[in-house]
Amino acid sequence: MRYIVLFFVVTVVHVAGLASAQNLRSGPMAGFTDMQSTTIWLQTDAPGLVELTYWPRRQGPSISRVHQLQTLGLASNTAHMQLQGLAPGEIYDTSLSIDGKDVLAPGAFSFATPALWQYREAPPAFTFLAGSCHFTNDPETDRPGPGFGAGYEIFGAMAQMKPAATLWLGDNIYLRETDWHSAVGIDNRYKKSRALPALQALLRTGQHWATWDDHDFGPNDANSSYPLADESRAVFKRYWANRSYGSSQLPGIQTVMSLHDVDVFMLDNRSFRDDAFKGRPAERRQFGDEQMRWLRNALANSRAPIKIIASGGQFLNEINPWEGWHWYPKERADFLKWLEDESIAGVLFLSGDRHHSVLMHTQGEKGYAYWELTCSPLTAGTFPARQEDLNNPMTQPGTLVTQRNFCAIHVEGAAKDRRLRLQVRASDGALLWERALTVTQLGAQTHKPTSK
Repeated sequence: MRYIVLFFVVTVVHVAGLASAQNLRSGPMAGFTDMQSTTIWLQTDAPGLVELTYWPRRQGPSISRVHQLQTLGLASNTAHMQLQGLAPGEIYDTSLSIDGKDVLAPGAFSFATPALWQYREAPPAFTFLAGSCHFTNDPETDRPGPGFGAGYEIFGAMAQMKPAATLWLGDNIYLRETDWHSAVGIDNRYKKSRALPALQALLRTGQHWATWDDHDFGPNDANSSYPLADESRAVFKRYWANRSYGSSQLPGIQTVMSLHDVDVFMLDNRSFRDDAFKGRPAERRQFGDEQMRWLRNALANSRAPIKIIASGGQFLNEINPWEGWHWYPKERADFLKWLEDESIAGVLFLSGDRHHSVLMHTQGEKGYAYWELTCSPLTAGTFPARQEDLNNPMTQPGTLVTQRNFCAIHVEGAAKDRRLRLQVRASDGALLWERALTVTQLGAQTHKPTSK
């Protein structure tokens, strides 16, 4: 009999916990969004019933739909609300309640679906933002001394630019010694970092796409041997809403996400990584043979005139004392040669990690134009410029920035004259430099015909 009573008490307590009004901890945030669907992410303080009401702005709230989802402690009270049956080219306004309590006023959070412009009109102009290395101070677990993080106003400046999507390029949080020994520790660090008040306006603006680097995967310089790699991947999926995360044949977080006429290939530089400093260089792999095979197939299959290849660490830089693809020389050389041999056009490499931003350029033996934009840091610490970086022949004059910053990639121009206007902006949004690259300057200088 006492077992029945105990079960009744536990059940009552559990139901009571679900019924109590809870607050919004962070979000909402739109993940990958296509013409007909999106995933809205948010997190509550405790388990609660989330109700999102949404409607097309041009029609008003009289034409509204409601999506309900119960957040649960087992998922850290996160919600991935998958909205289907949307219309292309619409802005949707929303209202949000938790356990019947209004937590966001109508119109405080909106999301937009891409327009159906193909075969109808010119491709739209739009803006990506990009950045890496976001450090949120936590005096209880940080190293002694001044806080490593600062300049959180950068997120407000980014939100003011109203990006179509923000690309998070890794080190999006910084796991501490207290964190990387357990899945709970990893989750707690995400939870603390994501709830930063200064971040919320940006989370509620545009789509958010992410990959990782060592500090949001595990310990510094972590590789595929990290014992909690699977748990780290599960927490990553809990806090982001990408289009996909690897595949059953190739577990990881790599994916391709598209917006208008741009394909973004988000790579996983941790799950398949060999140690960067031990063993024969020719045998080391950063991305792994199967991920590189996947990437080559994805690029060959892409019909987008602009192809952004993104990863946490630098791709091209030969003069980098820290982690970079240059520590995996054969894997890198084979891929760069493949790009040139196959005349893959419209390629821009995009990376983070270095605690500075810079535009780099080099040419292949057949004249292939390799360009890379490195974006870092958002709020983590900065370091003085090294002479090796300033004198690097790949470094484009006037583009090395060692203060906290973010990058903007403006996609604009007519269909046959698309160009990227690259910008680096300071924490307050001030323009530090700008360069324009036409699609014809990226990658192959001549286009191979492709089948229709």
